[in-house]
Amino acid sequence: MEWLENLENCFKKEDALQLKEILTAKKIYLYGAGSYGKVLSEALQNNGISIEGFIDRYADRIESFHGIEVLPVDILKDLDKDENVIIIASNIKSVADSIEAAICAIRNDLTVIKKGFELGRILQRNICGQMLKEGKTFDLGKCVSCGSEDHDCDICIEYLKRISKPKLHTYGCKQYDRIGYILGQYCTLRCRYCFEGVPRIPEPVFSSAEMILSDVQKFANGCYFLKYVELIGGEPFMHPEFKQILRGLLELENIGYVQIFTNATVVPDEELTEILKSPRIIVQVSDYYEFVDEAKKRNIDLTKEIIVKEGIWHKFIANSSWMDMNCFEDLYKSPEEVGECLGGCTLSNCHRLFQGVLYKCPHQYAGVQQKKLELLPGEYVDIHSFDNQQLAKELEALKKIEYLDACRHCSIIEEPLIVPPGEQMEKREGRCRK
Repeated sequence: MEWLENLENCFKKEDALQLKEILTAKKIYLYGAGSYGKVLSEALQNNGISIEGFIDRYADRIESFHGIEVLPVDILKDLDKDENVIIIASNIKSVADSIEAAICAIRNDLTVIKKGFELGRILQRNICGQMLKEGKTFDLGKCVSCGSEDHDCDICIEYLKRISKPKLHTYGCKQYDRIGYILGQYCTLRCRYCFEGVPRIPEPVFSSAEMILSDVQKFANGCYFLKYVELIGGEPFMHPEFKQILRGLLELENIGYVQIFTNATVVPDEELTEILKSPRIIVQVSDYYEFVDEAKKRNIDLTKEIIVKEGIWHKFIANSSWMDMNCFEDLYKSPEEVGECLGGCTLSNCHRLFQGVLYKCPHQYAGVQQKKLELLPGEYVDIHSFDNQQLAKELEALKKIEYLDACRHCSIIEEPLIVPPGEQMEKREGRCRK
């Protein structure tokens, strides 16, 4: 099997040899019945490796996952340590670390493979490489779950270039391979800890379709190749010109695919559903189910049903804890502390484009829109003020800056306050956490 040979390219030789023995001789359980669990289970099965079951802390809600039984965490107590192996199915290192700790707290004698993500990519690479050769269509939802966003995959890039209209400008900035566009500042929800601060923006607006398409094309002109454009809000499905925006984006040059973040409370009509079926669109659905009323719950259920039934590429995102990003007070940080903040920031790749202005991060954007922070020279790019080659240089310069004034008003450098995801505001509240 080719994947067995590829193990040694990603693991130490002794670890690879051990993995070969484990995967061919032991019963396998995947810990994590989520989006990456689906990718990993299919990759294993497509390479002739059977799965005994999933283990998940929400087993009582899931019961089965893609035809495989989902078992509660307590099953760990009953597994024979010599016959079974647990593979952690997560593409986020911090999550994998916490799962490993949770398993060890119950049983510290079980064989646990924490690098399930790396293993899955090895297995999936063989499958995707063959699909590329045969000219088949990729499920972009799987590509996202497999880590194509934050971990470069040459196969995925070649596929995106094949299905899009690449220009591959020789002068283009390569530091930016994605962009998050703020379509509007309205939402069906009022999340207290919204990263973009939507409920607290005093004069919310929708950007016009014409402006959005002009901005995105201009930004793409300054880049070597954009893997994808994220559509963010507020709630993108609320935009009155959403269908026109999607059709227009699919016609733009130098963009691989379009990714939509939605809370699924706005049900797509038949015309929008047809557009969403494009092989270059993926819908990412955040899970706010427990925080919304019954009417919104029904909408979420219906939207997800339509997405699955109509074969729309998608990823259903399980909620994890958020960080409170809503403080804009001066925290009086030293230049060294500020530099450390941006260098280790978890949002370092979350750039935001809104009405012709490129913001370096969501916190900067939210602070400016709430009139809590100033937009300072050198900390943003007015993309229409430059020709394409000049824009490429401006993008490279913005990418290189070591800190923002916004970092002095951000709690990520300290121990951030971990907050419930999607918790709703009852009314307008103060803008800063004391």
